[in-house]
Amino acid sequence: YDPICGCQDAGDFTVVSVTVTPGPNDRKADAAVVFTNMGQAKRQTLKLVKEGAMWKVSDITVPGEKSLTEQLMAAIS
Repeated sequence: YDPICGCQDAGDFTVVSVTVTPGPNDRKADAAVVFTNMGQAKRQTLKLVKEGAMWKVSDITVPGEKSLTEQLMAAIS
């Protein structure tokens, strides 16, 4: 399972839009992403954190689901 595409298999993957919203400080931001994978439209928000010169994904949220971090923490507790 790939949490970035929210799928087991990726094919005909197309990014439709990306909207970046600055966070409460200059080291955080949200990227709202709309894409299609195998003809299915999906939306998710990538929670970004700046580490040095690089932006990294700290969490992934999908409308109507718990965040990836919440899902992983529930799985190990």
